[in-house]
Amino acid sequence: MPKPGPEICGDVPLSWADQSRYVLYGLRQIVQSIRQRFTAVPLRMDVENADIRHKIEEGASPLRVYTLALVQKVLADLPSLDGPICDIGCGSGEQSRFFESLKGRSLYLGIDVACHASWPSLAVLDHPLPRRFARMTATELGIASGRLALTFSSSALEHVPDIRQAVAEMARTMRPGAYGLHILPGVWSLFLYLFHGYRRFSPAVVTELFQQAGLRVERIWALGGLPSFFLHGVWITWLETIILRKILNRGVQMRRGVSLRLYTGLLGLSLRLDAFLPVAPTGYGVLVRKL
Repeated sequence: MPKPGPEICGDVPLSWADQSRYVLYGLRQIVQSIRQRFTAVPLRMDVENADIRHKIEEGASPLRVYTLALVQKVLADLPSLDGPICDIGCGSGEQSRFFESLKGRSLYLGIDVACHASWPSLAVLDHPLPRRFARMTATELGIASGRLALTFSSSALEHVPDIRQAVAEMARTMRPGAYGLHILPGVWSLFLYLFHGYRRFSPAVVTELFQQAGLRVERIWALGGLPSFFLHGVWITWLETIILRKILNRGVQMRRGVSLRLYTGLLGLSLRLDAFLPVAPTGYGVLVRKL
């Protein structure tokens, strides 16, 4: 992983000098990724799937749709998992619903650095998938070694200061045979998310990162393609984030009413076209296993 000095967190206000360093770091990651010539398998999804269709009609970002499609695919293919599932950087806990159909007897544990108001209503133990939530950091998991059956994160690891320590902690808490599924922003997402998190990832960096922690990389999927990259860049990054929020100082989301119907139509089309132009993926999904 290229590291020209300490990584800079893009989640806080930055000086012009730090903004320049941040962008240069991101550009170096892109150049390094191109030189590595390490590719990932593009994820194909059924846009007419009921759950996927519902996600599209909500006006979700392309990466969130790909995340749902990947989780559905992986969980359907995994063997029965008996044991705790840890969602690292769970946020509101909404993604706990991903695991309700998982085969086996499981307990969902969502962790984050800050408590969320929705946790009490979701923390039910008499549900087919019991849920608990706890405040802790990814680099100091208060979980016994060899305990977890599955680790999961979605667009969370880019916000962790010490990424290698976080992955080492995940590996420590996973029992032999346990799986890990993690969704990470790709290097090209620098142009979509701008100043966001500490870093982005390439397939080669993802592979080295998890292998160094003693985890076997089973598969890496590329999430997205040029059409959905372009849609996100124009609609969400420029129109919503830069023009409306930063320049006009208006918190108006261009995904409601008539504009929502237009966006969902373009989103469905771009997701179909991604299969023909699977370049510049927004993110990557990696499936790992502890032997």
